[in-house]
Amino acid sequence: SAKKLATKVMKEIGTSQFYLSLDMDCLDPAYAPATGTPEPFGLDPWQVRDLIHAFAPHTVGFDIMEIAPDYDSGQTALLGTKLLREFIAAHAAGNIQ
Repeated sequence: SAKKLATKVMKEIGTSQFYLSLDMDCLDPAYAPATGTPEPFGLDPWQVRDLIHAFAPHTVGFDIMEIAPDYDSGQTALLGTKLLREFIAAHAAGNIQ
């Protein structure tokens, strides 16, 4: 699961805080066709969302890269925006004191 992966990564790198960068190339082009290097058999948006939810409470920063607007009908940008919103909500929820 994404939570198990997040726990393993934090244990392996020896920190519970890090910067998270989402390269949209990791998504299958069926969901994000306008990237720098679209590759088949990528992740689906639900897998990426679960990873964001698992890592977001431990992040000090976040970015999204590899959206190619010149090739986008709006689908990739919209998905990137939705994933950014998921990060903001998960980060805020995980940092409520």
